[in-house]
Amino acid sequence: MNTFSGQMTAKCHDPIDIGNVRIKNRIARSSLAGITDGEFGEVLEPRIGFEETFAQGGVGLIISSHVPIRADGRVLPNYAMIDHDDRIDEWKRLVKAVHAHDTKYFLQLSHSGRQQDLGGIQNINYGQGNLDMRPPSPGSVADPFHGLTGRMLNVNGMKQMVQDFIAAARRAAAAGVDGLELHSSNGYFFTQVISR
Repeated sequence: MNTFSGQMTAKCHDPIDIGNVRIKNRIARSSLAGITDGEFGEVLEPRIGFEETFAQGGVGLIISSHVPIRADGRVLPNYAMIDHDDRIDEWKRLVKAVHAHDTKYFLQLSHSGRQQDLGGIQNINYGQGNLDMRPPSPGSVADPFHGLTGRMLNVNGMKQMVQDFIAAARRAAAAGVDGLELHSSNGYFFTQVISR
């Protein structure tokens, strides 16, 4: 009992609600990087097994690693994406495996903007005439770690990015995920919006 308020203190194995989602306990596996997916963003069995292992261990909530909403928002190869409707069934398989253990699954939607962990992942100008392969970004300030710059979006480009996040969220809902998280750190797109 909490001696200050006279009320019972929640324990880690007590359920908790996030919005209308009831989570069986207060143990969450936060976003972990894991290069376990297909070269072109497919959800593969190693990722499903990776996530299911945590669910079998009893966590109440799993938050996915970052999931790009578009191919031009990847930071590394071999990360699952949710960039088109064909991905819905792949994510359904993963969610079903996690749900089999009464674990909830939140998908972390992301777009890197100019932030890249590895140059050359659909994010540089390959010298193809006027074709600029740099990722779209809200600004043109270089990434302080690698010095990579993005291709600055105009107003229509920013509106399209909003629509692409909405479309990705709809795909995630169709796949049966229990919640969403927007990747807003490490210099990714949302960080760039608020900083430049």
